[in-house]
Amino acid sequence: MTETRVARMHYVVIDAADPERLAEFWGALLDVTVEARVGQNQYVLMHPQADGMPNLAFQRVDDVKQGKNRVHLDLDVADLESARERIQKLGGSVHSDVQELEGYTWQTMADPEGNEFDIAPA
Repeated sequence: MTETRVARMHYVVIDAADPERLAEFWGALLDVTVEARVGQNQYVLMHPQADGMPNLAFQRVDDVKQGKNRVHLDLDVADLESARERIQKLGGSVHSDVQELEGYTWQTMADPEGNEFDIAPA
């Protein structure tokens, strides 16, 4: 049998001015831990949530985030309001009002460096 896959997902890498701070935020949000630090903390790699889930990594960059993310994460939450409050306590912020489209409800949030992500009731 011939392998048709060219690649497999290894990491979702998020640029960061402070990779440690973002790893702390996302670790608390997703209940994951730091797996490794590479290159004098140039990269902070997070341990995956479960088999088959993408790994997160944070890469130190000098560039400041500008504009809207071209890629973002969508996260399932048990309750939109309580998740929003918890995210804000962790240092995140509300990026938009609650949206709804054809019965699907979500809200766009931002991590401490302004990277957008959506939360939606599971």
